[in-house]
Amino acid sequence: GARFGGTFEISSSSVIPANGAEQETDMARLACGDLIMSGFAVRGSLSLSSVSAQRICFSRITLTEDLDLTFGLIEQYAWIKGLSVRGNLDLFGTVVTHNHLSISGPLRIDGNFDAAFLKAGTGIVIDSGGSKDSSIKGNADFTNAVAPSALRIHGVDIDGGIRAKYLSAGSVRILGSKIRFSDDFDSE
Repeated sequence: GARFGGTFEISSSSVIPANGAEQETDMARLACGDLIMSGFAVRGSLSLSSVSAQRICFSRITLTEDLDLTFGLIEQYAWIKGLSVRGNLDLFGTVVTHNHLSISGPLRIDGNFDAAFLKAGTGIVIDSGGSKDSSIKGNADFTNAVAPSALRIHGVDIDGGIRAKYLSAGSVRILGSKIRFSDDFDSE
């Protein structure tokens, strides 16, 4: 993976493979001070697995497949606003050491949202940002996630199902959201 002492920023850019086919853009094991992506589109998936950063700030990100942020280490906070993923958003095993993970709308995840084993220093917030169309079309998994202050979901519909086995949170607040609670989570 690449190492940068300071900020790694991508703004108003697109990744479109030469052959036009969807493919993975691999930035796994990237280490930097701040990771900032704004107005960034990828035809295919984006892997930022095992990323190490002080702060992550994403705004207006569009992917035609998955966003992989598994096993990341973020020292201060992760802030994501305006995310459209036609596949899955995977945060499995990511650690936000000191503060929070905040995802705000408009938010569109056509697949699953995996936050199993996610650990946030203070809390996890998933908010529509006032957008009426914010949704997770698949399942949302918070198994073994840690949010000492709160897990808060506001105005985001979850069409698949939600799992929160062994979730450790100061409080859980689900406000203004439609969530399908399913007993067949594993069969989907």
